Amino acid sequence: MAAAARVWQRALAHAVSGGPDQDKQDVLWRTLQAYVGMWGDQVDIHTPQIAVLLQELDTLLSEPVWRACASAATEAPRTS
Repeated sequence: MAAAARVWQRALAHAVSGGPDQDKQDVLWRTLQAYVGMWGDQVDIHTPQIAVLLQELDTLLSEPVWRACASAATEAPRTS
């Protein structure tokens, strides 16, 4: 996560470096939108709903079912 944060910091520093002009403002705006999309907006709006759904599923999903889901998710893709 620290490496990803450094990438965003570099992108933001590049977007604001130099004198202000329309192109820099556009780059800054797109950079900030991408940052919020990556770290805030797209994650935070779904977190409460995911938590509610997991609570509802808690009674249905036993430990063996969770283990099977995790195992299936980490298996190498099958090629046909």
